[in-house]
Amino acid sequence: GCGNGMLDAGEPCDAANLNDQTCASQGFAAGTLSCAPNCAFNYAQCSTCGNDAVNSGEQCDGTALGGQSCNSLGYGGGSLGCSSACTFDVSSCTPCGNGVVNGGEQCDGGDFAGKSCATYGYSVGSLGCDTSCAVVTSGCTNCGDGQIQAGEACDGGNLNGSSCSSIGFDGGGNLACNGNCTLNTAGCSSVSCGDGDVDAPEQCDGGNLAGQSCQTLGYAQGSLSCNNCSFNTAGCSLCGNGVVNGGEQCDGGNLNGYGCNSLGYTAGSLQCNGGCGFDVSACSTCGDGVVGPGEQCDNGDLAGQSCNSLGFVSGSLSCNSNCTFNAGGCSNCGNGIIDAGESCDGGDFGGYDCSSYGYSYGSLDCVGCTTYTYNCYYWGCDPYCF
Repeated sequence: GCGNGMLDAGEPCDAANLNDQTCASQGFAAGTLSCAPNCAFNYAQCSTCGNDAVNSGEQCDGTALGGQSCNSLGYGGGSLGCSSACTFDVSSCTPCGNGVVNGGEQCDGGDFAGKSCATYGYSVGSLGCDTSCAVVTSGCTNCGDGQIQAGEACDGGNLNGSSCSSIGFDGGGNLACNGNCTLNTAGCSSVSCGDGDVDAPEQCDGGNLAGQSCQTLGYAQGSLSCNNCSFNTAGCSLCGNGVVNGGEQCDGGNLNGYGCNSLGYTAGSLQCNGGCGFDVSACSTCGDGVVGPGEQCDNGDLAGQSCNSLGFVSGSLSCNSNCTFNAGGCSNCGNGIIDAGESCDGGDFGGYDCSSYGYSYGSLDCVGCTTYTYNCYYWGCDPYCF
């Protein structure tokens, strides 16, 4: 009977006698198989960790990360890995991009830790943050403090002694200063202005732009025009030059250190639209009950999926708190193929028969994808040996 160390009828194992079976031969990836007091296999120390499929109780398995990434776990970026214990390895994840200044970062998204252009010696402007969470001061300037600095022709009302006449306009007029501390000659006039020819000190004349355009003047796009023989750059834009300038949230692939996470979303990919503003259409918030970009499911919203649509035979699909599918309640038992955790499936016993369990003849039974030897017998003992 059960406990005598011998494989009697209906026993797959008995005490230490496992009939040469192991966790691996029973469909698991690793572990130590044992025999329960009722002479049934005890799989408690068997593990599916290592089979490259995320099973119940595992966060990941090998390269299978269950749809997760550093970003979905609240980091700003990096490469998510999986440990040998089938738990997430976040050692290569970085907080840069999560919108909060962490150790070793000068900034993160819109968080500059209380710093401003003034901190870096500038009078006005806006700081930027690059993708490595380092401060960018290209948006800062001393233009606007009323003092003529290097590279400035004027500053506010300070024209540095210049006038329309001193710079060559023979018709007089009122010289002004642009917001970028360059001279604005729109109020100056030339006797020859209007004849269609660009004569010094004219920049342009009517439709004659002297071969110049928004791009040649350092802008990214737009339409240059002529006003009173001076360039009118009101139709020009810096949007598209890859640098975040004043009034822009982003520019092309330059997101100024921001990501979906730093804008309050939990997952997704932040983009930049053609107007240099954030495009959050691919960002999503896990937990709002609506499946968004980067989510497989959200609470009870399974996006129309089920165990069957995911390739399982039966069971109940659910959603993890990180908006990835939890297939722990799904099963492949019944598909006729021996999967992890199964010793048989339908008529497939993995090549085993009664003799594999020490019997002389008979037929194996498969119940709940577990092998039973109810109908296996020994020669001379029909149907049972005592």
